[in-house]
Parts: sequence; C-alpha cells; structure tokens
Amino acid sequence: MNTGNWNTGEFNSCHFSNGIFCSKEPKINIFNKKSEYTMSEFIQTEYYRALHSVPFNLVKEQNEQTVAVDFKTACAEWWEELSEGNKKIVKSIPNFDAEIFEEITGIKEKQ
Repeated sequence: MNTGNWNTGEFNSCHFSNGIFCSKEPKINIFNKKSEYTMSEFIQTEYYRALHSVPFNLVKEQNEQTVAVDFKTACAEWWEELSEGNKKIVKSIPNFDAEIFEEITGIKEKQ
C-alpha cells in the first residue's frame, strides 16, 4: 500500500518510511540517535561505501553445501576483511557508539 521504495508502513509516497501516510523521507537514526541524513542521502556517503566495501555473508560453502553463518560470526568475518582505512571511516560514522556497535556485531572497538 505504498508508492515509495523500502517502506514498512502504509500509504506512503516517499522512500524509507516506517510510518503511515508520509510524503517526505524521514531522517534516519544512527546508533539510536537522530541524524542529519535521510537514507537516500546516507547511501551516497563514504560511510555507506565503507560498510559495503567487502561482502557481508550470512551463508558460505562448506563441504560442497551452503550453510548458514551466525550473524555475529558474519560480522566478525566482515570486519576482518575491511581495510584499516574503511574501519576508521566506520568508526567515524556520526553518533558512533562503541558499546552499541559491540552489542550488535559482537566486535569490540574503540572510537
């Protein structure tokens, strides 16, 4: 019941809304705090490019079979593959919070 993309609400005519009857794309939360970005703006940033600079795999081939990977294991493998430069960019995302980052990913990092 939406005309925009990536909506979870209803009757929206914008992108990335989780509300009802919205016509303007909302600002997103980053680390549980309001940001100055809409999702459309954020996907154009160096932060987004760093987050997506290496694959994030929730499945892998093992003994010629595809098996599911635990989310935090996938996070650890993704983080290990990121360049040091991209790790710095991720840690510079507005509102970065090392405790929330660890809670979600299982990765302990200082800012």
